Amino acid sequence: MVFLRGKVLVIGDTCVGKSSLCQVLSSDGGIYPKNYSSTIMTELIIKQVQLTENNDTVELFLYDSSGKAIYFENCKETWLNADMIVLVFDLSNKESFGHVKFWYEKAKETFLYDKPIIGCVIGNKSDLSSVVNQANIKQMSDSMNMKYFECSAKENQNVMDPFKYLASEYVKKYNENIKKFKQIIE
Repeated sequence: MVFLRGKVLVIGDTCVGKSSLCQVLSSDGGIYPKNYSSTIMTELIIKQVQLTENNDTVELFLYDSSGKAIYFENCKETWLNADMIVLVFDLSNKESFGHVKFWYEKAKETFLYDKPIIGCVIGNKSDLSSVVNQANIKQMSDSMNMKYFECSAKENQNVMDPFKYLASEYVKKYNENIKKFKQIIE
């Protein structure tokens, strides 16, 4: 059993539902924002994820970043030393999908050293008709070595799944690092 804390960037275009995802996640589905309120800079939301297989807990520090270009340079400062990335796009907005790779590359620039990125891609607003080709989503996710999830913050459908996945991968990486460290000192 371990208790870990991890910094998670939640990034993507404006109006894709990043804040809604974070709020629904942190409230266990109890809060869905009825009115749109644009995120200014970056908001921090904390959520503990309990993993049942080993009784591990990961406290996720979700850095919900604005998708507006005017805040981009200032947001990048809060992205430093992230452990995980969540790339969000709107399934009903093809343009937001087209920008996922841009957000991925911008996030990679903030890593201080080259390390494998733990992350996932979320197609939000699955309650709406999708205009994005599933084969294109798979190809793009695979090219970044990230797992893809679809969810609806509005309907609280599958919101927890990507974050449980991230927590599980983070614990796995932690255990691998402990094993490597033990091999070095033995």
